[in-house]
Amino acid sequence: MDVTNLPETADTSSTANRSNPSPLRKSMEQICASILSAPLPDEAAIAAERGARERANRKSMFDSFIGARDRYRNCRLDEWTFSASYDAQQRKVIAGVGSYIAKLASHREAATGALFYGPPGTGKDHLATCIIRAACLDHGHSAKYVNGMDWFGVIRDAMDDDGKKESSIISECARPDWLLLSDPLPPVRSEEHTSELQSPMYLVCRLLLEKK
Repeated sequence: MDVTNLPETADTSSTANRSNPSPLRKSMEQICASILSAPLPDEAAIAAERGARERANRKSMFDSFIGARDRYRNCRLDEWTFSASYDAQQRKVIAGVGSYIAKLASHREAATGALFYGPPGTGKDHLATCIIRAACLDHGHSAKYVNGMDWFGVIRDAMDDDGKKESSIISECARPDWLLLSDPLPPVRSEEHTSELQSPMYLVCRLLLEKK
C-alpha cells in the first residue's frame, strides 16, 4: 500500500465537500444571504408607528376617565363661554387654570392639586376636566373621576369592615396620577357614625395624604 497517496486523497475529499455542500448548509447560507440583503427598518416609520400607539393609549385613558359623562369630552379653555354675571371672575380663574396646565408636570411631581368652589353651574367640573384632558392627552398621565356623594356612600358602607375595605377604597382612588373628586360633601353626622374620623372631610384628607 502506497501511503504517500493518502494526504492527497484526504485533500481531494475535503475539496469535494467544500464544492458540494450539504442541503442543510446550503439552506442556512441562503437564509443568511436573505437576512443580509433585506432592507433596514425605516426609522421614521417606526417612530410614526410608536407615536400613533402612544396617542391611541392616551386617548383611551381620557375616554376611560370621561366614561358616560360625554358632555365633558370636548372641554377646552379656548372654548369657554363666559357668563355675563361672572365675566371678570371667570376670566381670572381661566387664566389661573391655564397657568396651572402649563406647569402640569411640575404640579404632578409635587402633588399640588387644584380646588374649585362656587355656586352650581359655574363650570367647576368643566375646568377640572380641562386639566385632566391636558394630563391624559398631552402628558400620558392616568386619571380617575369620582363623584363625592357616591364615593362617601361607598366609604360609609365599608366602615363596619374594621377599616380594611375603607383603606382599599381610598388606595384605589390614590393610584392614578390624577383624581377629579366632584362635589365633595361637608362633614356629616348620624347616630350610627359620629366620629370625626368618619367624616367626609377626614376621608378627603386621608386621600390627599396618600396621594402625596
